[in-house]
Amino acid sequence: MRLLDFQEIAATDLAGAALSWIAKCAEVGPPMYGSSRIPFLGQLRAITGSGKTPILASTVGRLGDSVVIWTSKSSPVIEQTLNNLKGKYRHLLPEDTNIVREIPSQRAWQELVNNKHGITIWLLTVASWNEAEAANLGGSDAARLSLHRPKADLTGKISPWEVLRRGIARPLWIVSDESHNQTSTQLDQLSALKPLGFLMASATPVQSDLFAKWAAALNEDTTWRDLYAKSTVKVRTADVVANHLLKTSLQLLDYNSGLEESLDGTLDSLRTVEAAADSCGVGVQPRAIYVVEKSNPPRGSNQEARPTAIWQYLRHRGIPADKIAVYTDTKELPDEAVRVNSLAHLHSRFKHIIFNQALQEGWDDPEAYVCYFDGTTKSSLRIRQIVGRILRQPHLQHYSDESLNTATVVIQTSTKYYNEVLNGLREELRLYAIDEEANFVPVKLRTRREPLEPISVRKGLKPPGLTKWYLQAPDMTETEQILSSAGNRPYNDADLQAPGTGRRDILSLKDSHEVHEFIDVLRSARTSNMLYLLRRMQMLNRNCANAVHPDRYSGPMFMQQSCYGSMAQKDLDEIATRIVGYYENHVELKEEIDAGQRRWIAGPYEPSSPNLISFRYSLHERYSRSDFNKDELEFAQTLDRIGVGTWMRNPTTGLAYSIPLPVKVERGSMTFFPDFLWWDKGECWAIDTTGRFLLNSKVRGKLLTISDPRIALFTRGKLNDLETGRLEHVDGWSLLLARQNQGPEILYDESLEDLLTRLVRESPSAEKQTGPHRP
Repeated sequence: MRLLDFQEIAATDLAGAALSWIAKCAEVGPPMYGSSRIPFLGQLRAITGSGKTPILASTVGRLGDSVVIWTSKSSPVIEQTLNNLKGKYRHLLPEDTNIVREIPSQRAWQELVNNKHGITIWLLTVASWNEAEAANLGGSDAARLSLHRPKADLTGKISPWEVLRRGIARPLWIVSDESHNQTSTQLDQLSALKPLGFLMASATPVQSDLFAKWAAALNEDTTWRDLYAKSTVKVRTADVVANHLLKTSLQLLDYNSGLEESLDGTLDSLRTVEAAADSCGVGVQPRAIYVVEKSNPPRGSNQEARPTAIWQYLRHRGIPADKIAVYTDTKELPDEAVRVNSLAHLHSRFKHIIFNQALQEGWDDPEAYVCYFDGTTKSSLRIRQIVGRILRQPHLQHYSDESLNTATVVIQTSTKYYNEVLNGLREELRLYAIDEEANFVPVKLRTRREPLEPISVRKGLKPPGLTKWYLQAPDMTETEQILSSAGNRPYNDADLQAPGTGRRDILSLKDSHEVHEFIDVLRSARTSNMLYLLRRMQMLNRNCANAVHPDRYSGPMFMQQSCYGSMAQKDLDEIATRIVGYYENHVELKEEIDAGQRRWIAGPYEPSSPNLISFRYSLHERYSRSDFNKDELEFAQTLDRIGVGTWMRNPTTGLAYSIPLPVKVERGSMTFFPDFLWWDKGECWAIDTTGRFLLNSKVRGKLLTISDPRIALFTRGKLNDLETGRLEHVDGWSLLLARQNQGPEILYDESLEDLLTRLVRESPSAEKQTGPHRP
C-alpha cells in the first residue's frame, strides 16, 4: 500500500507542522496557558474513506522516539487499526516501532515506560481509560481494564494512568481517530497526561472548552499564530473523489410495508450489483449489511430476536447459512447460524452481515454495497452513523456500470417522517465537502421518490469524442547523474543534526527538562536520506519520482539519516527541486497511442441533485444546479445565450474528460479537468473558468499548445501581469490564448458574451464534421 498524492501531502504537512512546533519550543520555550504548557494541537480534517489511518501512521512514523496512545471509541475500530498497523500500513512506520493493545504484558509495560528510543503505539479503546464510561460499564471486562485502577503486577499501588501522568522516558503523543466522538471530558482527561501533542482525525472540528481556550491564546500570540494555523491539515473531498476512494451515488429505498418487502428490496439491490460486477468482470464481491437496533428482545417477551428473524428470512430466500454472519450478542440463534465476535472472523465468504452497534464506526469494507435498517426509521440519525461504512469504493476505480459506483440504503419509513430522514441524510452528505467546498457534491443522493436517472446526449446529436493525452517522460540520464554524484558524498555529522542543537547543548539548556525534551525530539525525528529525497520528489511531482529508477538511489549518502530541518535535508530539498525542474521542463504531452484508448467519448450526464436547469444548446438537455458555482453558472447561461455550436458541463466526477499536467497546480492537482467543452465547426474548446492554470508557465507552455481540444483559460477581472497574476480590477473577464510562434495572449472584455464571441472567431471557418451538430 502506497500513499496517494494527497495522502502523502497531508502526512508531510501534519508531521512538518508538529516538528516546526517542537523546533520553536526548543528555541523560545513552549507556549503557556496560565502555568500549563499548551501542547501541539494537530487536526487532520478529512472525510470518511479518505485514508485517515495511513495518513496518521505515516505522520507518527516521522516524529521520532515517542509513546503514542492511539485511541478510539469503538473496539472494532481499534481491532482493525491494530491489524492494519501490523499489516498493510506497517511499512509506513520505522522498523523499531512496537505496537501493543490494551493492557500490555509486564515486559511490554516496562519497555513502554523506560525505553528511550523507538516508537511504541499503544492502542486503547476509550472505555479502558475514560473513568465515566468505565463506571457505566459496571463489572464488564472493559471496566476491569480501566487504566485508572492500580495494577499490582505492573505499577504496584498506583494506576498505569498515574505513571503516565508523572512522566515516562519518551515524549507522549495522543492520536484520536474518529475524534468527533471525543467528548470535552475525555479530551480533558487526555490533556492531564501532558502530552507533547495531539493528532486528531475527523471530518469536523474537535470541540472542547479547554482546546478553545488554548486556541484563543495561540491566536493572540504572534509567535505561535502561524504555527497553530498550520496544525490543521485539510484533505480536499474533491481529491478523495478524484482518486475513486468513494462511491459517487447513494440510493435511498424506502418501504413502510414490513420486513418482507424491505428485505426483498435489499436482496434485489444486491443482485443488481452482483450482476453488474459479473458483466463487467471487475472482481468485486458485493455484500449486504443488516443493522438492528437490539440484539435480543425485551426481558420476559416472547418476541423473536431481530437478528434471528432476518437470518431466517434470508435462509427462506435461499441464502446459504455459511454466507451469513451474525455479529451480535443474541442469546439464542438457530443451530446453523454462524456467530462472529471479531472483525478477524468476518471472512470474505460472508455476503450478508447482521450486526447492531459494533460495526457502526471505523469498519472498512469497500465491497459493502447495500445496507438494510431494521425497524421503522423516524430520523436520519441511524443512517448518518452507518453511511460511511458503505461509501468506500472497491479497487479505487470508477466503473462504467453506475450500479458499481452506488451504495444503497434500505429503510422502512412512513410519509410522516420521510422528509425529515431525507433532509437529514442530505445534510450528512454535505459534511463530506470540507469547508470551502460547500458547492461541491461528492455523493449524489438518489431516492425512489426523486429518481436521478442519467440524462442522455440530446436526441439527434452524435456523442462527440476528443483525443486522450498522456505524459511522455524525458530521458532522465542527466538527473541520474545528479543522484549518483550526490550519493557518493556523505554528509558530516553536523549537517545531519537538527539546526542549533549543538549550540543549545553548549549553553546548557538541557538543564531545563522541557527544552531538552524538545531537542531530543528533533534529534530523534530522523529520516533516511533516500526516503526523504523520494518523498520530496513525490510531493513535488509523483510522475517525476516514478520516472527515476530505484537503483539510482545508491551510495553512502543515501544510507545516512538526517534530522528534521538539518542542513542535509535542506540540500536534499534543492536536489529534489533540480530533478523535478528538469523533468517538468522536458516532459511532453503525447496523443494516446493505444487504439482502444485513443478517444474519449461523451456519455450520459449523471445529475448530482434533483434541482435541474434546462438549456437549449447544451449536449445534455439539463444539468444539476449544484454542479455550478456562481461564475460557472454565468458561463453556462452565456454559452447557451450565444447559441453557437454545442457545449457541455464537464462532470466533476465519473467519466469526465481530463488532461494530465506536467506540474502540480493549485491544491496539488496534476490533472486538468476543464469546466466546459464547447464544440463549434468541428473544433472543441476546453474552457476553464477559474484561471488557476494561468500562473504556471510550465503548464501554459504545454497545455496551451495542444489542438484537440484547444484550451481557453478564463479568469474574472482584468489581468495585467501573467507571471504574478496581478489584476488591474475585478470587473469583466480575461481570456488567455495560445498564439503560434509567440507567447500567450491576454484578451479582456467587460462583457463575457463578447469575449466568448471573440473566442468563436478563433475557430477555423471550414467545418470538419467531427463535433456534435444539431439537426
